[in-house]
Amino acid sequence: MVAQIDKVYRGFGLGTTAVRALSYLAFEGRPITARGRWINSLVIGWLGVIARLGPRASDLNPVFIVGTGRSGTSILGTTLSIHRNVGFLNEPKALWHVACPFEDIIGNYSQHPGRYILREKEATAEIAERFRRLYGAYLAISSRECLVDKYPEVLFRWSFILSIFPGARFIWLVRNGNDTIASIAAWSKKFSRQSKLGKEDWWGLNERKWKALSDQVVPVIPDLAERTAELAKFDRQEDRAAVEWVASANFGISLEQSHPGSVLRVGFEHLMQEPEAVLTTILRFCELEHDTRVLDFARAKFQKLHSYESQVISDQIRSAFQKSMIQLNYSAC
Repeated sequence: MVAQIDKVYRGFGLGTTAVRALSYLAFEGRPITARGRWINSLVIGWLGVIARLGPRASDLNPVFIVGTGRSGTSILGTTLSIHRNVGFLNEPKALWHVACPFEDIIGNYSQHPGRYILREKEATAEIAERFRRLYGAYLAISSRECLVDKYPEVLFRWSFILSIFPGARFIWLVRNGNDTIASIAAWSKKFSRQSKLGKEDWWGLNERKWKALSDQVVPVIPDLAERTAELAKFDRQEDRAAVEWVASANFGISLEQSHPGSVLRVGFEHLMQEPEAVLTTILRFCELEHDTRVLDFARAKFQKLHSYESQVISDQIRSAFQKSMIQLNYSAC
């Protein structure tokens, strides 16, 4: 559905719906697997003006929803967008492209190699200024106080973010690795296509996301580094998804250890089973007032958990996968 706006969402009022539509049309852009990409030139042009001339916000404390894709990040972000004080951006990669042109690992807007991991040294004064103006303008235009940016790969960029926004917070959503792998494989099978630009699927345009993951991320993870060359040859969706899941677990644990007060780990299964308790904790973490509409939306939209059988993955990744499963309190079986 367009911008997650369906009948249920519209039932929470014109104002909430208008802000979600504004976010989608004016700030997020359209990825390579989506239709309506003609709008991107307009969005990027508009955002470019804001990045140069927009209001500068120096006291922003954005909240980032991070984790491996297909772990419930979208439904959590959409649920929080119901809150009267939240402005929600769902993977605003057009905004990120304008602020940081070399970060595009998918190939949505750039043919130049993208950077998977961003650290403090990449957060130049110019890039920081663009982010502050873009985020500040978004909050001003949407008349919201708390910015929530759902962008799973920001988990690999937490030190970059904290150097720009020292008060930023991260909601790290984790899901059983077997379920995540199966969901990624199913998504890629459903949405993979061949276009005039090349192959487009979960792994980006002509597999550039996979190449960035195997070239830039795998070598810095102790449990994977020695097998870098072997893992790079993976071509099964399940094996590649297992690598991404292990990498996300590694960086998430690193964030928890380095900045425990800045991150809230949330189990997807716990969120689905006990939405009221978990969402109450999340709102408190974000310093947001209790809003019964958020819980009402969750009751209407959250679905019964669907669990998959253990996935068949290659021997080269199995040990690291099982170790990460145990670290995140899942059964390794």
